[in-house]
Amino acid sequence: MNKPLSLLFLATLSCGAISLAAYVHKDENKKDIIQIVKAEEDNILTISIGSKGNLKDEEGSFNVGGGTIALTAQNNQGSKAPEYKPTLNCIEYSAGPDSTGNFGAGGTFTFTNLTITRATITATSSYYAKPFRYSIDGGEYVSGTWNNASITLSNTVINSSIVFYNADPDSNVLRIASFEFEYAPSADFTA
Repeated sequence: MNKPLSLLFLATLSCGAISLAAYVHKDENKKDIIQIVKAEEDNILTISIGSKGNLKDEEGSFNVGGGTIALTAQNNQGSKAPEYKPTLNCIEYSAGPDSTGNFGAGGTFTFTNLTITRATITATSSYYAKPFRYSIDGGEYVSGTWNNASITLSNTVINSSIVFYNADPDSNVLRIASFEFEYAPSADFTA
């Protein structure tokens, strides 16, 4: 049987003393795997909202991987501006006052010197996962599809921004509990 880690213990008893020698063989392939997993963990920023999170407002900026991720709030045509709810650990985004679902309250994430390869937005519950629209890098607005209480934008490259807003035609609030971004420094991604 081939074992990745082998130990050889030698013990000898002489003159009432015990000698112990250990030999440890390291499998270099395992080391590489551990380093890759660690690198992936280090390239994910989770922005949790609330008393135990790292965002305690409806706006904020984070320095990661030699770049910056910044959130700014926009009222757009929402019935009120985005509002941080500390007791609910969320940011609340209102819908548009005309019940059209067009440009309710939302926000913009801007990315400086970073390329985003995956973004996940999580609501406080599926009840508050309301219709949601977003635009990547100034492109066309599209509807997000919730999977229970989260939306994941994967298999996409985001170079500069994501703009999002509550698109609920019934004036319900969208409550966001966290944002998660997988990123790479722009120079590394390009290379």
